[in-house]
Amino acid sequence: MPYVAVPAELTGSYDERTRLLGWRVVVLTAAILLFGAGGPALRNAGDDPVRGYLLMGIASGVVIGVGMLVAARTADDAAQRTAVSPRRT
Repeated sequence: MPYVAVPAELTGSYDERTRLLGWRVVVLTAAILLFGAGGPALRNAGDDPVRGYLLMGIASGVVIGVGMLVAARTADDAAQRTAVSPRRT
């Protein structure tokens, strides 16, 4: 499924799709700024570039892991709310 079609497949509500796309843009912008500026800064933090790349990889892994944890918990909560309340279209 194409990346752009995911919101339309997840919900039939225009407001929910707009909210979903808004959060997607916010997270994408933050990730670009964080990894685009923070990655090279971490890489150049020490004298050894190999350790810098290791530090950059560990920091990226932690950030991605935390993001996945937040997304999984949020998705579970949203699924429970949707199952309890009737769906608006």
